Amino acid sequence: MEPKLREEAFNPTSGPPVWWSKLFGQVQAGSIFLSPQWMQTWLDIYGMDFSGRSLSWWQNDICIAGVILLFRPAKLGPFPIRLAILNTAAEIDENAPFIEYNDVLCQPGYEEFILDSLASYLAQQSWDQLYLAGYTESSLIARLQTRALPGEWRLIDKKSPYIDLKSLGNDSLDRYFSSNTRTQIRRSIKLYEERGSLRIDVAQNLDESLKYLDALADLHRAAWTRRGQPGGFRSPRFIHFHKALIQRLLPERAVELLRVSAGDQTVGYIYNFLLDGKVYFYQSGFAYEADPKIKPGLVTHYLAVQNYWERGFIEYDFMAGDARYKRSLAKSTRTLYWSWVERSNFRMILIKIARKAKHFLRRQSHTEASNQADT
Repeated sequence: MEPKLREEAFNPTSGPPVWWSKLFGQVQAGSIFLSPQWMQTWLDIYGMDFSGRSLSWWQNDICIAGVILLFRPAKLGPFPIRLAILNTAAEIDENAPFIEYNDVLCQPGYEEFILDSLASYLAQQSWDQLYLAGYTESSLIARLQTRALPGEWRLIDKKSPYIDLKSLGNDSLDRYFSSNTRTQIRRSIKLYEERGSLRIDVAQNLDESLKYLDALADLHRAAWTRRGQPGGFRSPRFIHFHKALIQRLLPERAVELLRVSAGDQTVGYIYNFLLDGKVYFYQSGFAYEADPKIKPGLVTHYLAVQNYWERGFIEYDFMAGDARYKRSLAKSTRTLYWSWVERSNFRMILIKIARKAKHFLRRQSHTEASNQADT
């Protein structure tokens, strides 16, 4: 008997659908970003921006798959559009949570049926652009590309470096890194130890975790301000989200905030999620200095990796985004994708024409300016 789709009106401010928590535990989705704690917190803080529907598939009164379809008004340039989103992403606040490892919750053996059913449902809905955020090539979301979804796909990819801690066995952690990286770490550690003992501390309770988060946010903002960019932790709503999330995840031991210090001086803070023996690095704040030989990011992550390796964790995932210390520390990478499906309806055709016209006029203006300069 084929599973039956239940389409239900969904009020985002009321939290996840009643079936979400149990289904998440059954499918072992492996994503903190789909956990009931993340979903509940995200909907509490950002749900007011959205309308939604919950889609679930049932067989013999058992929920075997589910996803949340959200809608909100958006703009492409000056043009208003209706944006559709699977699960959580596309917040109106530009400084907002970043979702990775997104997917449709689905029990094994039903993937092909669910993909066909979901693609058919999405094709019948009224949207101008469908946004699919932070998924891997093995996800069901990635396989939607093989289905008959109406529209043109735009896709970007980001490398996500990680360290396979399980493969290290009982070998020395230092042997995992290149000789150049080992040299930089040892030199930087030696310089720090001239100031006092180098140590790593894990926040032990909620109060300490929130203090670490505040200190991390200060360092994070300061570093990005020096680069002339806003960085994260500039939105009160974003900060409120993470404080509420930490409060929910801490009893589950699914979050840790770490501080590395040299004597009384802070080297850096790290904010990590923990799930199924894996560490997901989410955010950091480092005390950068003028001396290029002092590398707070490299040292802080090195000590964090060592801490988790010694505790028996199997992977340290730096998640998407490029940074020198990530490239130096991680040998393995996976790819995450973000896609936009733009429908070929009347509104989107007009927007494409307007885009082409704007591009043509800019090119003409540039050509005329160049010709005038030549004369």
